[in-house]
Amino acid sequence: ALVNFNQAILNHLENEIPKGFDGFQPFDLSALQLRNPEQQLDFETILEQMQENDKKLENIAEQAKNIGITTFNKAYRTFDNWVIKPVKKYSLTKRTAMLAFAGALALYSWYRFTDSDNSYMRGLLGYPKPTSTDVDNKVYDEHGTGVENMNQAEFLAAKKDAINKIAVEKPVKWFGKAEDRAFAITQHPFMGPIWWSGCIAAPFYKAEIASAWQKVTNKVSKLHNSFRGGAFGKQNISSLESKLDPKVTFADLVGLEHVKKELSVLVSYMADPESFDRSKRTPQKGFLLLGPTRTGKSFSAKALSGELFHVIKQQGRQKDTFGFYEIPASLIIEKGISYWLNLAKKEAPCVLFVDEIDMLGLQRAGGSKDTLAEFLTAMSGTLESEPDKQVIILAATNRPENIDESLRQRGRFGTEIRFEYPGLKDRSIFITRKLKGLGANLNNFDIENLALETEGASYEDLHYMITEGINKAKLDGSILSQEYIKASLNETIRCIEMIHSKEVSEQEQQILAAHQAGHALATVLLSEVKNLGLVTIRPIKPRFKEESAWSQMDKKEDQKQPNFVYGDTFTYHTHDTINHISHQERVNQCKIELAGHIAEHVLLGGSGYTYHGDDKEKAFNMAINMLAGGIDVRHIPNEMACKNKYFDQAFECLDQYEKEVMELLIKHKDALAVVAKELKERKDLTGEQDKSILENGALIDQNKIDAAIRNVMPENGTVHAQDMAQAGLKEEPAIA
Repeated sequence: ALVNFNQAILNHLENEIPKGFDGFQPFDLSALQLRNPEQQLDFETILEQMQENDKKLENIAEQAKNIGITTFNKAYRTFDNWVIKPVKKYSLTKRTAMLAFAGALALYSWYRFTDSDNSYMRGLLGYPKPTSTDVDNKVYDEHGTGVENMNQAEFLAAKKDAINKIAVEKPVKWFGKAEDRAFAITQHPFMGPIWWSGCIAAPFYKAEIASAWQKVTNKVSKLHNSFRGGAFGKQNISSLESKLDPKVTFADLVGLEHVKKELSVLVSYMADPESFDRSKRTPQKGFLLLGPTRTGKSFSAKALSGELFHVIKQQGRQKDTFGFYEIPASLIIEKGISYWLNLAKKEAPCVLFVDEIDMLGLQRAGGSKDTLAEFLTAMSGTLESEPDKQVIILAATNRPENIDESLRQRGRFGTEIRFEYPGLKDRSIFITRKLKGLGANLNNFDIENLALETEGASYEDLHYMITEGINKAKLDGSILSQEYIKASLNETIRCIEMIHSKEVSEQEQQILAAHQAGHALATVLLSEVKNLGLVTIRPIKPRFKEESAWSQMDKKEDQKQPNFVYGDTFTYHTHDTINHISHQERVNQCKIELAGHIAEHVLLGGSGYTYHGDDKEKAFNMAINMLAGGIDVRHIPNEMACKNKYFDQAFECLDQYEKEVMELLIKHKDALAVVAKELKERKDLTGEQDKSILENGALIDQNKIDAAIRNVMPENGTVHAQDMAQAGLKEEPAIA
């Protein structure tokens, strides 16, 4: 049955492959006719069918490589690989032209100004060949009657000298003719004025000439790709001045309902602008898209244009009557905003999208006042155009504070659309769509868990996570599964370095494991709003914070941002959150921060506070913020007594929190030791594994816990290893 099933699928592929991937029809499993179970096939017959299936599979694989590629495409690709690419790679055209010019100039100079007799080469360069009469006349002119008294050698030398002098004195035919022709053009009554006008006007039309050259280059690139065929033939080689053709619409936007609502008004307006203008309800034509990077700003602009293309098509109009231009800030700096807005008016109706507009320095203070003034003037003239010349300007930025307030007024960028990272529901929808598009069986994935553990990720992060998961599965020769996507999540979103060149010593691994085990176990036991996703002791690539060049120069080497940090705990909320938490949860967060070093004391007998040494400082800042009622105590003058009071109370709170965390971790010491041991061996553990260890961990006798708290945590809050030994809790390192 399995052989027949494979044969049916291969037959289906053989029939569908010639149609190309665009018209590929799904396999109808219900129509599959399997053999009668009672029918018995001998081994030789099954083997023959398997061999036939192997041949079919090889044939299909070969056909799949050549989908959309004609014989001409193959021939051109061969020519491209052996001729065009080497020429481009080594700039052979340019270098050959330069060498030819230099060689020709050198030959001309040598043969033009040398006295040697090179009659053959002089002839190639266009020099007239002296006749015998010319030579004899020259000899007699030079020597007069003395010629008759010359011997044979002297006469031949005189003739050679005469030939050289004739060649030097007479003009070069080829160069002379070219010079004559060039001079004749400048003197022609009709061509002369055109020639001189072009020479004078060329510098003033430098931009237009460059634009025309760019268009020619794009046409050549497009033709080149069409000759290559296949996927290359579908590429859009478009200049920044040519219309883009977005293939996405509002249906492709996940979430972002408020964005669709705002931009849908524009779609209705572009469909019938006159009715809007008559009723004086013309919408804003300038939109500023604000939000963090990779939150869908550029994608929404393209979706708007795709939606407008769809409306135009429904109205029976040609797509060429509408334009979408995506202009980066660098091009605006180079050519000026007036150039682009004038282009937009000529091509109206159109959408002009300016990405990273904050890079233009559109501010009065510290920015470019000239660019700002030009932008304000150009926008005022463009957005008030007639009904049949609609120009919609969209701009995107993740730094709205760098945009002057005058640009954010009504009549310019009058509508601001805010973007943020997707919530839990939108992440779930996005992941589901991506997996469906890949033809994956959704029953093999825990999409809810993936959506939960990717809290704070952008749409681009999610796309990259799934793509990398596919690549991992392909390298292993397997199908995409939950495990591959989780592995990709750890590498792409959590930035965990799975393979690292450094080999951490045994002692340091014990410290890492004990510390992170403390954080992980405290999170599981204390946090009411966060779940533990993963705890690891592997190196992690931290996200670098942007700093000015001056601040970097003032920093010492040990203060600079590290390339790697070792170990971390990753948590997630079970719902969307705006990070407003209760007092008790804030206290629990303080305890979780303190749990790392406390765990080192419990398992290793002490802590050097070198690993994550700022944990206690973080807890202290949380405590003092709660005690001061949200006031930043750094702004309170030092002479005020309340400032020291807040500090004293914060230290008292930390002492109390440390004692409570110590009691908690000692109570679950067996589970803590197992987590640390497993973490040291396996490098990372999931939240579910930690919970399982905790549920199976034995508890230490309460009397020992009380004795440990009394002896190990004295009033000064310092933990002593000998006190732990006296309490009966100091054993061999639990994770050795």
